[in-house]
Amino acid sequence: MTDKGSSLDLLEFPCRYPFKVFTDRRDLTVFEQEVHSCAAAVVGPEAAELSRRASSRGTYICVTMTVEVNTRSQIEALYDSLRSLRGVCYLL
Repeated sequence: MTDKGSSLDLLEFPCRYPFKVFTDRRDLTVFEQEVHSCAAAVVGPEAAELSRRASSRGTYICVTMTVEVNTRSQIEALYDSLRSLRGVCYLL
């Protein structure tokens, strides 16, 4: 059996990495601040760019955060931090 590993193993660091956080919360400004705070705690306050888009039915809002990361452990730490936010429905 071949160990295929993770797609994270293919990244070359440092790199820009996108996180897609889907929420059904309606307090989007607060939610975006919380997402940005997660990034600031792991990679620094200037590192994150945020954008948002509604799903086709308007049920969810996708906040895309692109950050400059230096290690795989930063990516994993950000996923862990984002998972803990109230109102996260999906995380890619």
